[in-house]
Amino acid sequence: MKNISPSAKTSREASTASHMADALKFLIRVAADAGLRSTSLELSDIRENLLQLVERGRRHSAGNGESAAPSTQNQKCNQNEGTEGSEKSPFSEFEKNESNVRFYCREMRAVFSRAVNARVWDEDGVEYIDFLSGCGSLNYGHNHPVIKARVIDYLIGDGVLNGLDLHTNAKREFLREFSETNSGTARSGLSRRVHRSYRDECR
Repeated sequence: MKNISPSAKTSREASTASHMADALKFLIRVAADAGLRSTSLELSDIRENLLQLVERGRRHSAGNGESAAPSTQNQKCNQNEGTEGSEKSPFSEFEKNESNVRFYCREMRAVFSRAVNARVWDEDGVEYIDFLSGCGSLNYGHNHPVIKARVIDYLIGDGVLNGLDLHTNAKREFLREFSETNSGTARSGLSRRVHRSYRDECR
């Protein structure tokens, strides 16, 4: 476990506050358009506090000879990310070709290459426990062997990958299974089975 220095922590806090301030700017505009004056004023106060935190972080970084914390303008967010001319950085390709509207990748400075169950590994072989789990979409974890085998079989059998709204036998099978487990009792039982399966895999 890496120890985070106080200066790095301050810089990260300032970076997070900067993103939150940008998001609040949009919410303030929405509240004002909806005529919610008191809400708009409260959000403005919160945003001002966040901007003060950003400024403190910037001054702290400058005092320690570090790069200034990012402002709330549309700038590159993290001083550790590569720039367009920095091909040596593992993040340069992302910076060059991806949108600035990103969050998770800015907080987790790694390039992941492998994932099994609840664990992921970066390019350097460092292992992590994935608490994000695709924002809850990976109930069975990464690359569950049963699911992976079914997907491989489907691909080998030239199954239809994109049928739009056309009828396919795979869709019919899914709809039949889904309708049979869509009662409250069945859903509860299914969720318990999912939990037990995931728990057992993690042991």
